[in-house]
Amino acid sequence: MKKRSLHSMVEIRSKSIIGLLMMLMLLLGSSQMHSVMGQTEAENQLFVDSLTASQISNFGDFTIENSLIRLPGVQVNRDGQLSFRGTGYNNFYMMVNGQRMAATGRNNRITNPGAISADVVKTIEWIKVLTPDMDADGFAGAVNLKTYQPTTTQTFISGSLGGGLNPKYQQETGATGRSWLRFTGPVSDNLSLAIDVNYQREQRAWESLGIGYGVVDLGSGPTDVIETLSPGFQSEGFNRFASNLQLNYTPSETSSYYFHGIVNINRQQRSDHSYNWIANGDWEDQTTTGTQADFGYDLNFEQRNTSLFTFQAGGQNNFDSFKLDYQAGLSQSIVDRTENLFPFLATGVEYTINDSNTKRPTASPLDAKPIPADLDLEEMNYIIDNYRDQEVSVRVNAEFPISVGSLKAGASAIFKEQDANELGAFSEYHYQFQGLLDLEGFEEGNLNSLSIFDGRYNLDRLADPQQALSFFEASIPNMRLDERAYYQDSEIYNYLGNENIYGTYGMTTLNFNPLTVIIGARVEHTTSSYEGRVVEYNRFNQFEDASDTSATTNQTYLFPNAQLKFEVNEQANVNAAYSRTISRPEFNLIAPFELLTPQDTSIFAGNPNLDPIISDNIDLMLNYEFAGGGLVSIGSFYKMMTGFIEPVSTQVQINQGEYTYFEPLFDDGVTQITGTNRTYQNSENTATVYGAEVTVQKQLSFLPGFLENFGAYANYTWSESDFENARGDQTDIPGQSPHVVNAALNYHNDRFFAQVSYHWSAELLSNLEENTQPAPSVSGGEVYFDRYQDGYQELSATAKFDLSDQVQLWTNIYNLLNVEQVEYAFSRSNYPTSIYQRNGIEFNVGVRVSL
Repeated sequence: MKKRSLHSMVEIRSKSIIGLLMMLMLLLGSSQMHSVMGQTEAENQLFVDSLTASQISNFGDFTIENSLIRLPGVQVNRDGQLSFRGTGYNNFYMMVNGQRMAATGRNNRITNPGAISADVVKTIEWIKVLTPDMDADGFAGAVNLKTYQPTTTQTFISGSLGGGLNPKYQQETGATGRSWLRFTGPVSDNLSLAIDVNYQREQRAWESLGIGYGVVDLGSGPTDVIETLSPGFQSEGFNRFASNLQLNYTPSETSSYYFHGIVNINRQQRSDHSYNWIANGDWEDQTTTGTQADFGYDLNFEQRNTSLFTFQAGGQNNFDSFKLDYQAGLSQSIVDRTENLFPFLATGVEYTINDSNTKRPTASPLDAKPIPADLDLEEMNYIIDNYRDQEVSVRVNAEFPISVGSLKAGASAIFKEQDANELGAFSEYHYQFQGLLDLEGFEEGNLNSLSIFDGRYNLDRLADPQQALSFFEASIPNMRLDERAYYQDSEIYNYLGNENIYGTYGMTTLNFNPLTVIIGARVEHTTSSYEGRVVEYNRFNQFEDASDTSATTNQTYLFPNAQLKFEVNEQANVNAAYSRTISRPEFNLIAPFELLTPQDTSIFAGNPNLDPIISDNIDLMLNYEFAGGGLVSIGSFYKMMTGFIEPVSTQVQINQGEYTYFEPLFDDGVTQITGTNRTYQNSENTATVYGAEVTVQKQLSFLPGFLENFGAYANYTWSESDFENARGDQTDIPGQSPHVVNAALNYHNDRFFAQVSYHWSAELLSNLEENTQPAPSVSGGEVYFDRYQDGYQELSATAKFDLSDQVQLWTNIYNLLNVEQVEYAFSRSNYPTSIYQRNGIEFNVGVRVSL
């Protein structure tokens, strides 16, 4: 039986939201209002939602990620991962002006939209159904960022400057800031230029509570206990710089050429403070620990620098019988990440647990709470990651007009390289003088206490991250490398992957008024080469050797595509489509690494022969535009996905002489032993996701008096998924939320604009566990402790006032709800594992000038 992640409260809430949307559809009359669901400029793309820069400003969004969740079918979890139409996380790719952008994530193929400033784009497009002239490896679609284009007849200069803060956490986070400057205009008769630069300083903070569960038998059978309890405080800061340059050269009416470059730099710092009550399995009764319990304070400080550069050049020539366009581009990202952990610990701390409130359990020491002088610095650890992803691409397209439409064909090549270098793993580096430094002497200043969750938990002392980092850097000469941990946890994930993807396509667009048909196919052939590492240990689990290894593969795939548009009348049309898309495996899974550990007779290896996940997609959409402006859009979608990638563990026969350091395991006369092989494979199981979308937008001009200045926008997406997972049962697709809602209400007169915006998604299955464990509170046996997570919820407001035609004042207000989010294992009432809450209202104010 399929396990559902929804509760009756969610179902009631979703029905209410559906009712509200239906009421809005009935109420809306005719008037002027720009559509959030804009139309794409490309005639052969029928399934596109878009946001303009003006609409992004109305929502007050900082990043592309913030903006994307305004569109129907897009959801985000509390960790910033996006899911499109319930397909799971990150199954899309990003472009800027049609040029693919390099990946910026760790070990994956995704450009992180949360790292890209929204101030650098004029339009954001989500292309839901790819066409044959587009790369096929995005089965949830593609996001295209359109930057500001040069104007050819008039010069425009504009800029904005503002800042703000969160008063509740001002001491911990500091102020925010936002500014940009833009120029567009002609340089000469044939040459025009657009250039803009912007800077953002974004700060946010949240409170957290982690709960870890164990099982003990105190004489009356197994019972649940809280093994760890970790109240904490996290803060995160971003400094973003982005710049866009576009040159257009038009020497004649039949020829045009362009050069475009965009630079986006994101500097991120995150501090994670947590107090940890650790039982260590030592219980006197269900609520009281014994002499082996601990209390600790951890500071985890992460710095991530992401630099993304994308450049392209191309042109278009119109000949008598056909049109030719071509483009060459380079996109490269460099991601540097360092993570430092400073753990302090006091041992032999007895305490009791009060779990009468399952979401707010507390710990009380039997004696006094350990003071900073009792907390000794344990192993200082750090991780260094460096990733470089590069894509060089070339494309050429030729379009031939025919009597009933056009024929189009083209070819493309992408040369992709991803280089991953990891140095470090937890418990990798050790301070030689453990126990000689305690929390009291760890630093000299910038200490403060913090009460979280309405004062229920007190963090008595927060170490300053910068001073902690300075101490760490000064201590490096006194630290040693743990080779066993380094090679096992880091070296196997160092790889170099090269993919050459050659594509060709043909398509035709046929116009039989009122019917338009697009039909075609794309073929992609991929040749790949990978370099990885073989890491070998001896039977005593001591590191022995590391060497290089390599592999090559070749794959070819066909992607049929058919779309149609039927214009019912000037205001209404119906679109339908069938398409096939894929999602290629992440590089860390296909790198040909091997980890050989004779101690447990096991082999852990990557699989260069993994195939991509394939999705067959069906889409249907009805659009109706009101005569005076505004629209209603109703759509449905269905996706069937095969070839999911899953970890597997199987028994293998290891032959004598096959692996050097396995030789001592062979007894005299034995030529073969049984071992365990862990790797990845394509599953034969399938998954389907299907759903519906409703979007309504209209100015409420039929209302009397000043009420006619109000406008409304709302969309709702319902989705359902069936996933045959590796365990052999059916669940939702991890990351798929069944209900996603956006709503906005605005007021606009000649000089003033204000808007309140709301986003909500229902709870979801966030992670599938591979193994079962006891759950005495809900079962007499063992269950899978799958993780579920509350959806994302946000209420924000913006306002603008025009002092003149050139000067405008603006303000943005965020986090008006302070909503608590819960992650739980199997049962919300019995096993809440992580509580998360952003508190305090955040605001920004500023001025915008246009010349």
